[in-house]
Amino acid sequence: MTRGPSARQVRALARIAVACATWLVLLLPTLLAARGLGAPARPEELACLARAAGADATGLETAPARAFFARAGGFAPLPDEAAARQQAVVRARTWQLATLLATTFALHAAVVLARGRLHALLACAAFALLPPLACTGHVLRAEGPATALATFACLLLVGVAAPARGGARRSRWLLAPEPLRWGLAACAACAIGFAVAMLPTQGAVLLAPGTVLFVAAAQMALRTARLVRWGGWLRLPVRAMNQRLLPWTCLTLGAPAAALAMLGRALRGPADAVATSLPGDGVLPIGIAGFVFGAIAALGAVVAVVQVGGSLRRTGRITGGLVLFAVVAITGAAHVQAAPERDGLPLAPAVAVLVAEGAYAVLALAWRATGARRRAVTAP
Repeated sequence: MTRGPSARQVRALARIAVACATWLVLLLPTLLAARGLGAPARPEELACLARAAGADATGLETAPARAFFARAGGFAPLPDEAAARQQAVVRARTWQLATLLATTFALHAAVVLARGRLHALLACAAFALLPPLACTGHVLRAEGPATALATFACLLLVGVAAPARGGARRSRWLLAPEPLRWGLAACAACAIGFAVAMLPTQGAVLLAPGTVLFVAAAQMALRTARLVRWGGWLRLPVRAMNQRLLPWTCLTLGAPAAALAMLGRALRGPADAVATSLPGDGVLPIGIAGFVFGAIAALGAVVAVVQVGGSLRRTGRITGGLVLFAVVAITGAAHVQAAPERDGLPLAPAVAVLVAEGAYAVLALAWRATGARRRAVTAP
């Protein structure tokens, strides 16, 4: 008589299956973008590589973007033969795929900290299916590293708002909550500065710390009015209020300062001359799929506003969800006000977060409806 697997073996197999599924979803955007790796080179890609390899200091790219293109091209001029030139572009496109992989990992980590693992997997899956990745994700352009840096800055901002867990970490000074928070804030300011220096037209992330500070200060002002009315001015938690708002005040001032310092070295002309590399084809699919994605993203926006607003009203704390959706709202508003020829890649992580939120709400409603029907059937 054969025995079945024990409970420990079943749990181990379940962990392996979850790990494999997670890695598959994390690699899915890069794998879908890699399908077009051998596509014919575009004139924009050839022009970027030629300007990066040449001695001319003028062009449409900033100094960090030019360095990225030079590294992708191997610091060598483009060959004259068409076949050799195509091979050089294919090799350079692997760096674009590396930026997409970094964006996916940063997006997953940020959503895990702010919302949870299932939200993060749904966001990565939605990110892979959007046209800026599935159709044109292989194309070499400055929006790739700029989006990766902006998403990494969002991850650091969420880390500033994330609460410290574990008593063992509190015993070490370097990993204590306050030094760790201030270190993450400094790194977030630098990441924002690098993102803006890479592509100045994508500077919406600069407004994220100020938006979080404004929302938190407004909510704290309302709570302060109630506390003063109940117990007077002497019972206000002034120290706790300062500890809550001070990192975001410093970020609101430090991120623009870092961006200005880096732009002073990165720009070779006016910021308006730094154009996008691709014409804007939209961030949502065309046809019925685009309508479905848009409806789910709209539902996710409504759910996010309700949940973040309710959490802020109950606790008054700056949570990772508030920071994440502040970045999403600012990125979406900047894309709406921008010219229609902008590339949709910088907006793709924000849309993926909203689609994940809406898809999670739909799955939760379906699960509850299925459970209610099952209980109705099994009831005596």
